[in-house]
Amino acid sequence: MSNRWTFEGLGHAVDLNRLWATGGSPLGPPLLASYGDTFSRAVPVDWAILAGFAVAFLGWAWLLLARRTGPPTPRRPGRPPVSSAAAG
Repeated sequence: MSNRWTFEGLGHAVDLNRLWATGGSPLGPPLLASYGDTFSRAVPVDWAILAGFAVAFLGWAWLLLARRTGPPTPRRPGRPPVSSAAAG
């Protein structure tokens, strides 16, 4: 889903609306009609949407990992931690 805003940002950066309208290719006008005003949004808006997706996915991953691992258990004083190699 985030590919949409990446595509829009790149299309705006290379000015696809102008290229399709005046580029001389017979495919330009049908593509322009198909995509409409897709590339007319400002690039910072697309970047903000992508950043929002990144924050949302990282936050979701952090919550999932925090829930699965749980709080750390305190060690009793005077006892060294047990390593997995020594325990097996």
